[in-house]
Amino acid sequence: MDTESCPPQQQTQPSEQTEQTPIVEQNIKRSVIKNGAFDLLDGSTLKGYPKPASQRYEQISSNELELDKTGKYLILGKQHKSKGKPKWTPISQEEYLRRGRRAKKEKRHKPRSVDPQAPREQYFYKHAFFFMQHYQEILSDSRLFLTPVYTSSGLMYFGPGGFRNATLGVYIEWWLTCDSAVIVDKETNVLQGLICTMQGSPLSGVNRSTAVMRDGTFEYPNIHFFFKAWYPFVKINGRYADAKRQFAHYSMEEAVRILSAKNRVSRFFLSSFYSVRYCIFRNLSVTLRRLCIRIAQNRTAKE
Repeated sequence: MDTESCPPQQQTQPSEQTEQTPIVEQNIKRSVIKNGAFDLLDGSTLKGYPKPASQRYEQISSNELELDKTGKYLILGKQHKSKGKPKWTPISQEEYLRRGRRAKKEKRHKPRSVDPQAPREQYFYKHAFFFMQHYQEILSDSRLFLTPVYTSSGLMYFGPGGFRNATLGVYIEWWLTCDSAVIVDKETNVLQGLICTMQGSPLSGVNRSTAVMRDGTFEYPNIHFFFKAWYPFVKINGRYADAKRQFAHYSMEEAVRILSAKNRVSRFFLSSFYSVRYCIFRNLSVTLRRLCIRIAQNRTAKE
């Protein structure tokens, strides 16, 4: 993506007279659906389209922040062994080798579990800067805005609650309004990376995020003030819950295809404009040259 096409950060440094309220202190209200349209953070409205038959029975899971009760994301401390069992049972060397061979064999023949969301997550990483380049088109079409994004973000003690059912529009608004969601070069003020996933503790702030850089590589930065990154994302993602249930959306592959077609059309008209302008100036220069030659010939003939 060219530096000229990078959208400017909407948050500016607060001046001495007027201080701008950070997004973490703003009251991000739920988006209101009125007359078949819903409002965005900047106050504009998007017209929603009814869902087709293939999307009417989609199950949208709850996206509220709830304390994990399964123990998968809730870590309270070390698990203590029961007092009745000994901490270590002595075994012979043959038994030790036999158990090691059995464990190695089971590990070798154990089928590898494949995350079904991994290919879709990689596809989003690949086109992250492409989506940022076309942020205006995404914010002007509800089907592009509501395109689902599948990532593995989550919080300790809460799990993926608050990050489920994210969309392209949610990421675009988060990248545009949250300084902690992007990586910017301090000297040139040029956008260098986009935070796509994040995991961490909401209490201690220890986190690990995945950032897609401009050259296509990945970095895993530690976000300073982690609360200023995950809290705006959860609030922005939650305000469009009703719109996700009611209105249609594109798939990510369809969004890439549509945005690529718009890009090709704009490049075609731009190239045709330059070619027409070149032909006009060329014909004009040829006409002026002929006119000058004719004037010079007339002067020589009179002399």
